[in-house]
Amino acid sequence: MGSRDRARGKNMEVITQQQVSDYKPIPALGQMIEAEKLAIRSELYYKNLEDQGSLGHLPYNEVRGEFEFLPGEISLWSGEAKSKKSFFTGFQMLHLALNKQKCAIASFEMPPEVTFERMARAYTGKKMRTDGLDKMDLGERVQDYLYVYDFIGQAEVKDVYEYVHFCAGDLKCNHILIDSLMMIQFSSSHEIQNDQKNFITQLMALAKRYSVHIHLVTHFKKPDKSNKSANAYDTAGTAALINVPSNVFLIEKTITSEGVKGVGLTLSRSRSFVEWDEGLGLKFRDNFQFAHWKNTLSMSQEDMNKGCYF
Repeated sequence: MGSRDRARGKNMEVITQQQVSDYKPIPALGQMIEAEKLAIRSELYYKNLEDQGSLGHLPYNEVRGEFEFLPGEISLWSGEAKSKKSFFTGFQMLHLALNKQKCAIASFEMPPEVTFERMARAYTGKKMRTDGLDKMDLGERVQDYLYVYDFIGQAEVKDVYEYVHFCAGDLKCNHILIDSLMMIQFSSSHEIQNDQKNFITQLMALAKRYSVHIHLVTHFKKPDKSNKSANAYDTAGTAALINVPSNVFLIEKTITSEGVKGVGLTLSRSRSFVEWDEGLGLKFRDNFQFAHWKNTLSMSQEDMNKGCYF
């Protein structure tokens, strides 16, 4: 695997900042296309999309036929503070990697080793920290399907673009996670709305250019005191953050009538699928699995390997 370092995460593929900055994508220059050539390119473009088909699903039977990740799209994952956004998106990436989708994760607030430990606990179903054998087993299962970017701290916009170019162009990943928008440093606080609009628009262009699915984690505005149900417009930042992406998921803290705390997941907006009238009620277990609230059992390692759904 060349210079990629597997040792630190027990077969985890770690992407270094040097690899990302050294990668030189082919320039996407604007050009005029003759009609005859355009006809051929158009046919090849749609054939490629058909060949790719679905890029995977959410790990829940209840919505398996109602939503799938498609190439050339962005999914925004928006939620309130401490609603387990990073935990859930990591669990989603694990599910996709176990189902042979190539996934890249950039978590700018967390070392790659911590990201992998969370996945190992979800994979094994263990409540306590996993051992080396557990990590080796997961590493072998997701070898060549899971990559984690070794970058902690605020990232400049160009760093994020380089990360996407490298993961899509060199690694040929299907899914690219950016966690989170809050950790991206824009040029000026006075122009942040416009900078965010340009950023999400460019991400969409990259998703379409490489036929990948990009996942962006972001946050709600400061909550009001009305106790109203959340919607996509509670997302902090420019309106383009919810208007440009193909899908907008909302992640909220919930509590049942019995006083059980959980997480609500809602598909609030989508260009390709019908939005959900009600969110999925999920329980966040101390083994880092997100189970449907009706499910009293954790998924076993065998279940995870089979790609079973809660």
